[in-house]
Amino acid sequence: MWSNALLAVVVFQTLTCALSHKHADRALAAADSQKRAVGYGGADTTTEADYFHFVTRPDIRALKWDIQLYDAKAVAPGYWFIAPYELLGQKERGAAWIGPYIYDATGELIWSGAPLFDSFNIFDFRAVQIHGENMLTAIYKREDAGVIVDDSYRIKKMVPWPGGYDAANMHEFSVFEDGAKAVVLTREVRHLSKEKSQEIGFNGECAINTNGLLELDIHGDSPQTLFNWSWIDHMSLDEITYPTRLDVDKECRNGWDANHCNAIDRFDNGDYLISCRHTDALYKISRRDGSVLWRLGGTKSDYVFVGEAKFSRQHHARVFESNETHTVITLFDNARGEGIQTATHDYTRGLILSLHDNLAEVVAEYPRPDHEYSTSRGSLEILPNGNVFMGWTFHSRISEHKADGTILMKAKLPPQKNTYRSYKAPWTGRPANPPDVLSRAVERGSSGKYTTQVHVSWNGATEVVKWHLHQTNAQGDKEKLVKSVAKGGFETSVKLDDYIHSVIVEAIDKDGRSLGQSKLVQTIPPDRDSEIFNAEQEWLEKNIPSTTSDHLHEAQGEPYGADTGTNLPALSSQAGSWDGTSLVGEHAKLTAYIGGFLTCSLVGMLCWVGFWLIHRLRRGPQTQGYLQVFKDDHENDHELDERVGESDGSRGRSTTSIDRDNGRVRKEG
Repeated sequence: MWSNALLAVVVFQTLTCALSHKHADRALAAADSQKRAVGYGGADTTTEADYFHFVTRPDIRALKWDIQLYDAKAVAPGYWFIAPYELLGQKERGAAWIGPYIYDATGELIWSGAPLFDSFNIFDFRAVQIHGENMLTAIYKREDAGVIVDDSYRIKKMVPWPGGYDAANMHEFSVFEDGAKAVVLTREVRHLSKEKSQEIGFNGECAINTNGLLELDIHGDSPQTLFNWSWIDHMSLDEITYPTRLDVDKECRNGWDANHCNAIDRFDNGDYLISCRHTDALYKISRRDGSVLWRLGGTKSDYVFVGEAKFSRQHHARVFESNETHTVITLFDNARGEGIQTATHDYTRGLILSLHDNLAEVVAEYPRPDHEYSTSRGSLEILPNGNVFMGWTFHSRISEHKADGTILMKAKLPPQKNTYRSYKAPWTGRPANPPDVLSRAVERGSSGKYTTQVHVSWNGATEVVKWHLHQTNAQGDKEKLVKSVAKGGFETSVKLDDYIHSVIVEAIDKDGRSLGQSKLVQTIPPDRDSEIFNAEQEWLEKNIPSTTSDHLHEAQGEPYGADTGTNLPALSSQAGSWDGTSLVGEHAKLTAYIGGFLTCSLVGMLCWVGFWLIHRLRRGPQTQGYLQVFKDDHENDHELDERVGESDGSRGRSTTSIDRDNGRVRKEG
C-alpha cells in the first residue's frame, strides 16, 4: 500500500511538471508568433521554399525574388542593394534573413551581410565611391552609428552619432568629399514653452519630437560637428500637417512626431535640401546661416503646383541638377500616409519636378506598377544610363523604368519582408575570407567505387567565372587539377568520379587569373562505420594532427564558415537560431520556465504533505512526533537547482542546393 501511494504521488507530480512546462512552451511560442505578426499586412506567410539553401553556408537565409522581366536588354547593368527588416524598433537579434544583401539583376544572391551584422537592422544600404574605391555605407541602428564597409566586406569605419543613443533617426547617412564628411538626420525631444503650447490649445509644455540635420567631419577617430540645424528653430507650428485630426493632449503628452524629416541632399554650393514628411514639404536650407531659402509644398509653399505636381508624405528627395533659373528635384511621392488622410494622387509614384519662376511642374512620373499606395518609406534613383530604379518598401517591391516611364522589370520578396530604400549600382566585391567548401563522398551502389561531391561558394565575390578543383597532399600542396567548372550561381556543386580525401578549390576570373583559394578541406567519408572512414581518420591523425576538419563537424550539424564580424565594436553575443525564427527575450524564457517550475514544485509539495498527514493520522497518537520529524527533514532538504535551457544556435545542414532553374524568374511581353 505504501509503495502504491508513493508511486501515485510521483506520477501525479511528474504529470503536473510536464503540463506546466508544456504550458510554458506554448506561452513562448504564442509570444513569438505575436511578435512576428507585428508589421504590415498581417502574419508572415513565408515558407522554406522562399529561401535559398546553401550546403556551404547554411547560416545564410537569403530570400528569393519573384521577378517579372519585360525588356532584359534595356535594363541597366548593376546590382541590387537592399536590407530587409522585420521590426523597426528591433531590440534583440532577429531572424537570419534580416540585414543587408546584394543581388544581381536576375535575383541571384551575391552577398549576405546578415552574419556580419548579426541579423540586426540595417538602413539606407548603398554603394559609394571614396577615393576611387568601392565602399558600402549604411545606418547600423544596433550601434546607433553610420558604418562604412570596404569591398572586402570589412568594416572600415564606424561613425557614432554625437549625442548618444537615438540621437539620429534611421533615414539618412550620406558621405561626401571622399568620405571626409557626412550628413545625418537628428532626433531630439523639445518642450515648448507654456505660451507657445497655448497657441495650439495645450495647457502645459508640449513635448515635440523634432528633427534636424547634422553635418559631420568624420575623417578622424571621432566625428566632429560642423553644422547643426533643427526644424523647430526655423519653422512655425502651423506648418505641421500630422495627424490629420489633431488630438493635442495625446500628441503633446506622448511626444508629437511633428515634422518627421526623412531625407537630406546637398546643392553644389553647400546649401541643403531637406524633406519632412509630416509637413508635406521640402526646404532649401542655407549652409551659411541656417535660414530657409524656399519651401516646396506644405502650408506655406513658395511654389505653385502645376497640373499633377502636388505630392504628400514624400520620401527620398534629391537635387538632380540646379542652375540660376531652374532646379530639378526627384522624390518618392507616397501621396498618402497611414490613418485618415485625403490622398493627393491616385497612387504612389516617383516624381521628377522642375522648379522655375515660382512654379513646380512634372517632368516625369513613375507609377507603382500595381497603382496602389506605399503609405510609408520608399526610394527613387536615376541610374547612369537614364533608367529609373524604384523601391516601393512593402514586400521589398522594386521596379526599373525607362526615362519615359516604360516599365522594364518588377520584382518582390515574400510578404512581410520590407526594405526602407532600394538601390542599384555597379559593384566589385573581393572578400577577405577564403571560399567556403564542403566535400562529401558517396558510394555508387555496392560496387566499392565512390563519387566525391564538392560544393563551393564565396560570399560577396563578383569576379569569379570558374572554379578549379585541386587534389592535395597532407601539407596542402596542390598535386593536380582534377576538374575545372564554370561558376553556377552563389553556390556551385561539382561531382568527381573518384574518392579524393582532400581538396583545395581555387577561384578564377575571366582572364584566367587566380582570385584566391579555399583552405585545405578533407572529404567527409560516406559512412562513419565503414573501413574507408576509419582509414581516413587514421590518415588525418597521422598527417594533420593539429587540424580538426570543419566538415567532419558539419556532418554532425554544427555551423561553420560564417562571417563572424569580429572587427565590429561592442557586438554582444546573443542567443540565436539558424532556422530564421524570431527569438523571445531571455526574461520571457525565465518567466515562463520559472513559473512552470514553481507550479509543479508547489503541487508536488502539497501532495507529499497530504500523503504524510493521511498516513500519520491513521497511526494515531504518534502523529505529532512524525510531523516534527517531517518538519526537521523538510528544513534539511537539498536546495533545488533550476536550469533554464537555451538554444545553442545550431541547426542541421541542408545537403540540397537550389538550382536556379527552379527559381521564379518570369519573362513577359
